[in-house]
Amino acid sequence: MKVKQYIRNALDWRFNADSLIVSDKTPYETVMRDGLMSLRYYPSVYTDPASGYGTPILLVPPLGVPAWTFDLLEERSMVRFFRDQGYKVFLVDWGSPSARDAGLDFKNYVHVWLNAIVDAVLELTSVSKLSLVGYCMGGLMSLLIAAADSNKRVKNLVTIASPIDFHDATFWFGRWLQKLSRPLSKINDHLPFKLQEIPPQYFHMPGRMVSHLFRLTDPFGQLIRYVDLLCNMADRSYVVRHTALSRWFNGMLDYPGAMVQSVFLNMGLGNELRMGELKLDYGTLDLSLIKCSLLVVAGKSDKIVSIDSARSLLEVVSSEDKTFVVAPGGHAGVFAGEAAYHQTWQPIEAWLAQRS
Repeated sequence: MKVKQYIRNALDWRFNADSLIVSDKTPYETVMRDGLMSLRYYPSVYTDPASGYGTPILLVPPLGVPAWTFDLLEERSMVRFFRDQGYKVFLVDWGSPSARDAGLDFKNYVHVWLNAIVDAVLELTSVSKLSLVGYCMGGLMSLLIAAADSNKRVKNLVTIASPIDFHDATFWFGRWLQKLSRPLSKINDHLPFKLQEIPPQYFHMPGRMVSHLFRLTDPFGQLIRYVDLLCNMADRSYVVRHTALSRWFNGMLDYPGAMVQSVFLNMGLGNELRMGELKLDYGTLDLSLIKCSLLVVAGKSDKIVSIDSARSLLEVVSSEDKTFVVAPGGHAGVFAGEAAYHQTWQPIEAWLAQRS
């Protein structure tokens, strides 16, 4: 029996992968759309509109990651988890940019789109403030909208694996940025052009490159996962989980060149977030203006965002109510790994419940 199941699963995995896909199955409504971006609403399971919490939650994914990672598996769905706890749950879908979208920058994503999304959520729920929960770069964009907003619309802010001190992002990458910062700054002063003036299409990062860079953070882990798959091919549920993660890690989306340019120059080389101010073309965003309740979550074994890099956010905001938590998992695991339900999502929900 196990041999037959092994063969069937192996054939499906190789030739009929669609039969193994269970992501993005939680019902939702698209309540807003503008170009690539759309906003999803996951209707409450409660029949009584008065049931649940009054403060809605807006989930903000990073760029390069499909929105369905927030609905990865039935037992690993962040949208379903918060919905079932009684929250009004909204999820940003940044869409799938291509090379022709290389010019999309922080002004587009934060000042225009995220700003309009926050307004839409508040209007749809008839409240004046919401909670933002952002993963990785989604956490940084949430920070920027909170800073620009001067706390008028953001009641609670949660960041998961979001880098603040890029010079301490990881053991090697942070030191590399730190060493490059000064010489590149001097070179930039003597060039006939500025690095900021290079057309953004030269910084555009295709999705396959994003996937490759992500896999490089744990090359042996990739090999181990494939060996484990071969050992567990007779277990249908294991193959389904492996397929979901493989789709995520191997199917990342393009990163617009203008965003890569700003992240590399401002956040990376300039380490401006750690300094407390991000200087963008459309204005300077001061993180010290953030005074809302803040929860920062870092992954214990994150090889992309170190614990110290995430924790440094506590030092640049003005929030009096701020909490720092280290949860098990790497950069992906702390967000949607096997332990995330109990070790990441439940602590976030408990924290939000007291403030919603």
